[in-house]
Amino acid sequence: MTSLAAMCSHHPPLLRTGSSTVMTVATRTVPRVSTAVRLPADLHTELQQQATEREVSVNFLVTRAVVHYLKALRPADPLNDTEGADT
Repeated sequence: MTSLAAMCSHHPPLLRTGSSTVMTVATRTVPRVSTAVRLPADLHTELQQQATEREVSVNFLVTRAVVHYLKALRPADPLNDTEGADT
């Protein structure tokens, strides 16, 4: 199984050593931007719990999840695209 850390080249990988997690430090060469996302309260709580259990930030998990999701997306079908269509 490919780790999310391996899919996200602008974040250093997490190394698990026994019961602790070590994040290697690397120079960031990819520009970063801040954005706000509204999440359901229960999803936000779960995200915080998962980040705490893994000893990483919520931002770290969200970034990895978005990378994983985008890699799994199929190419858009312009003939079947309903985004922006008047309904």
